Amino acid sequence: MQTAATCHFSFKGNLSGRKALEVKQALAGMIDKGNHCLIVDLTSVCDADIAGVNALALTYKKLRDVGGKMEIRLHREGQLARMLHITRFDLLLTIKFVQLS
Repeated sequence: MQTAATCHFSFKGNLSGRKALEVKQALAGMIDKGNHCLIVDLTSVCDADIAGVNALALTYKKLRDVGGKMEIRLHREGQLARMLHITRFDLLLTIKFVQLS
């Protein structure tokens, strides 16, 4: 998914509550500035809740509405991967699983 107009975003910590809202706002700001091809690195996310899943789903919708794309990078064994699978968002989103280092 690498192109000249690709914009990278990474987040470390817990993707929940207030932090999830901050991530959603940061990603929305990137889209509003014309970045319609995002790589979102969440490999350093320790924990996530439904607010984190919601932030990713709303970012996906916003990008889809402008013809954009988003790739999410995360660990297959992580909490966020499990939540995306349980909510079935893993079928909708482009996810690249990376190995734990």
